[in-house]
Amino acid sequence: MLDGLHLRHANADGENDFGKGAAIYNQGEMSLYDVTMTQNYGRTDGQIIYNDGEFAILTLTNCTIYTPVDGFIKFLNEQSARVFFFGNTQFLKE
Repeated sequence: MLDGLHLRHANADGENDFGKGAAIYNQGEMSLYDVTMTQNYGRTDGQIIYNDGEFAILTLTNCTIYTPVDGFIKFLNEQSARVFFFGNTQFLKE
């Protein structure tokens, strides 16, 4: 569990999967509580959070994710991955 962190200035600037998940790239079980993400950048869809794989479970509780204004999808959930949102989790424009 990640609790009370501020994740910022992360970069996913590679090709293919290396352009995804600048702040979070999850392929297992992960819980985030009261986490803030700001000023993160990726080169493709799933640029801020990438949740991938049939065993991937991501839980976000009371998290705030600030996203850049561009044409990419910020959160990408693929390959039967599961995600759960609780509390006041929100996505906002930077």
